[in-house]
Amino acid sequence: MKKIQFLAVTTLVSTILGGVAVSAAEPGKGPQDLDTITHVKFIQDDNGGEGGGTVEPPKGPEGGGEIEPGPGGNQPSEKAPLMINFAPNFEFGEVKIQAKTIAVPAESQIKDVDGKDVAHFAEVLDNRGTHEGWNLSLTTTDFKSTEGEDATTLDDASISLTNVTAKGESEGQANVESTQTINFPQTDVTVMTAAAKAGEGSWAANFGSAATLTTNEGITVNPDVQLNISAKDMAKVSAVDYTATLTWNLTGNTTASDAATPAV
Repeated sequence: MKKIQFLAVTTLVSTILGGVAVSAAEPGKGPQDLDTITHVKFIQDDNGGEGGGTVEPPKGPEGGGEIEPGPGGNQPSEKAPLMINFAPNFEFGEVKIQAKTIAVPAESQIKDVDGKDVAHFAEVLDNRGTHEGWNLSLTTTDFKSTEGEDATTLDDASISLTNVTAKGESEGQANVESTQTINFPQTDVTVMTAAAKAGEGSWAANFGSAATLTTNEGITVNPDVQLNISAKDMAKVSAVDYTATLTWNLTGNTTASDAATPAV
C-alpha cells in the first residue's frame, strides 16, 4: 500500500506541473533553505621576526589592567609569534651588613596603568597556532660586586620564590612548581612549561600576589620573592653594589613528557 500511495502522489504533482517531475531540493540550496559561507585563515604574526611590529603591554597577571614595566622588569624590543612579553627585575634595595644569615624581600616595582602595585611575574605569549607547547627557563650569572679592586662573589646566595601560580587564557594549563629556588650561577632551570595543546595565548608565572604584598619601612615589598644570604657570605661582603644577570629563555616544541615535571 505504501508504494502505491507514493506513486499516486508523484503522478498528481507531475500532472499539476505540466508533466514535469520535480525532486526535493538539496539541503541548503532550496528556495527557503540556502547556505552561504564565511571564511577566515589565521596566519602567524611574523612582523616581529623581521624587526617590526609593536610589542603589546603586559597584562595584569591577576586580571587587572595593563602593566607599566618601568624599573620593575623588561620587555623585548620586537615581537614574535612565541615570545617572552615580560620578565621581572628583582630589586632588594639597601641591606645592612650583619653577622648572621638574612632573608630580604624584594621591593615591589611593578605597577599597573592605574598605579596599583603588582606582584612579580613573567609572561609568555604563544600566538603560533601550532599548539606545540613551550618551556620557560632561567640562567643566572655569579652574584658579585661591581665596584672596587677586590671583587667578591656571594657563593651561597639564592632567591626563594613561593606561592608561584600559573594564570592564562586557554583551557590547556601551563605548569609551575609552587616553590622555586634561583641559584647563582645556574643554567636552564625551568620556571614554567606547557605541554602540547596547552599554554596558548597569554600565560603568566606569578610570584605571589597583590594581596600578599606588605610594607616595610615605607617601601612595598613582596614576601614571596626573598634574597637569602648566608652568614658566611655576609662576613665577606663589602659596602658596595652586588648584581647578577638573570637570562630568561623561551623555547618551543617541547614534548608532553618534557613539560610534565618542571626541574627546579
